[in-house]
Amino acid sequence: ECIEIWNNVFIQFNANPDGTFTPLPAQHVDTGMGFERLTSIIQGTKEFTDFANAKISNYETDIFRPIFDELEKMSGHLYGGTLPEAGSQLSTLNSQLSTDVAFRVIGDHIRTLSFAIADGIQPGNTDRNYVLRRILRRAVRYGRSLGFKEPFFYKLVAVLARTMGDVFPEIRAKQKHVEEVLKREEESFNKTLDKGIALFEAEAARLTSAPGLASEKGSTRAPRVVSGAPPESGKSAGSLLPGGATYTRRNLPHFERPWSKYMITFTTHERRLLSPAERDIVLETILHDHEKKFHLFAACVMPDHAHLLIEPAVKNRGDRGEPEFYPLAEIMQTLKSVSAHRINKAADAKGETVWEKESFDRMIRSEADLEEKFLYIVDNPRRENLLRPEEEYAWTWTPEKMAAAQAGTSPRRGAEDSTRGACAPHFPSESERPVISGAFAFRLYDEQGFPLDLTELMARERGLTVDTAGFEKHMEEQRARARAAQKKTIIELSEVETKTPTHFLGYDHDHTGADVQEVLSVKGKTVIITNNSVCYAEMGGQVGDTGEMTHGGNVWRITNT
Repeated sequence: ECIEIWNNVFIQFNANPDGTFTPLPAQHVDTGMGFERLTSIIQGTKEFTDFANAKISNYETDIFRPIFDELEKMSGHLYGGTLPEAGSQLSTLNSQLSTDVAFRVIGDHIRTLSFAIADGIQPGNTDRNYVLRRILRRAVRYGRSLGFKEPFFYKLVAVLARTMGDVFPEIRAKQKHVEEVLKREEESFNKTLDKGIALFEAEAARLTSAPGLASEKGSTRAPRVVSGAPPESGKSAGSLLPGGATYTRRNLPHFERPWSKYMITFTTHERRLLSPAERDIVLETILHDHEKKFHLFAACVMPDHAHLLIEPAVKNRGDRGEPEFYPLAEIMQTLKSVSAHRINKAADAKGETVWEKESFDRMIRSEADLEEKFLYIVDNPRRENLLRPEEEYAWTWTPEKMAAAQAGTSPRRGAEDSTRGACAPHFPSESERPVISGAFAFRLYDEQGFPLDLTELMARERGLTVDTAGFEKHMEEQRARARAAQKKTIIELSEVETKTPTHFLGYDHDHTGADVQEVLSVKGKTVIITNNSVCYAEMGGQVGDTGEMTHGGNVWRITNT
């Protein structure tokens, strides 16, 4: 048996009679595979004994587990190893998914930064130094999702020193230095992070506000959106509650997110059957709060349960203009209590329980998920055999049906059975999303130290995009101003006459013969260029090799390459 692992790299096995596999000796394994990927395969398959339940991930190994253990102690959150569905937006991730993404980002970034700083690279504002600063600030931003408000990142260096110090001695030797650098950077960024987030949230709220919510004179604080009484009641929803309707507050999951869509199902008490008139009441009550407390995409009132596909509306705004949404608990409490009251009133009954106290809620996480739930709701009566193929169910609602009713026409035939009707809701495409201007992104960068990729990350979490071309235009204008104010000094460098590249033989040998091509003097030191070398040159953060050069009885120490 030969199993392809990754990118044309193969590991060979003998198939055993009991269905297990035995790997062939190590010389048959292509060691070109990365260490972490190979480790994930070995540990994910329990030493190649269990391929049926394999979970192949770099993060499911003892390379990352010590970091995650420490993060769990520090944050109080547990790593669950969950992965977002393909195509899902960051803003729709539930609590565990958000936690797991933060764990993975922080675990990756602490290793990158610690090893690089131990190798002598410092966070800064240019070139590779700025790459480190961007990585650190991204990690600190993810730390906020785990509840960290004070410097925490630097405390993970001790875990690396303990677990990786044998194979990377520099991290142990320079542990204190690495911790000091990371802590200093964290403290500096934390001073502006809260203000930058507040500025971003205010701008995001302005861009994503529903039409008509902005108050006059351009204030960021909009008036409270009030849901009035249900049809024909003549009273506010609140005044109806003491009238005998029975309901219970629900303990909803903690995954509510701004601008998210939810499928909600609630059932009648002990599965009692609703009469057609009672179903009318339920659908009327649902439609009454459409465009007030929530935006309705689909609804279906079945004989013993009801389905909704909604997006909660903005209830009011905070002092900085940030939107505050109607919570699902409040939406459902109103729908169930008001409809129960009206059903009991129509039946001349008091205090009769109409609805069960619990409901099922599901946050929509992708375009495919949204379409699936929409079609499930509109096709539910047909699946339950409540009507013949040519009939329409009176208690199903979609925007298309509403538009057809207002126009005095019938919905197009087969709209509810199509793979995607025009009435089906959808997540905004890239071109439809509101855009954070390049000027605002540059302001976050210039005043609050937000790298562009951090602003883009926060924008994706809110379903927004960033005008990167506009940002780069402002960056180039700043560079031009800096160049104009800069004093220019001509620096003469030693000119190397040798044109032939040096042949590096260090992968296969630890010494070699060589011809001297050129000898130079640079800053008081002697530089020798040879045609062959086994010394690896300084590159990518790796320190240049040291060694010896001999000729006859003479020995010269090579201090750098």
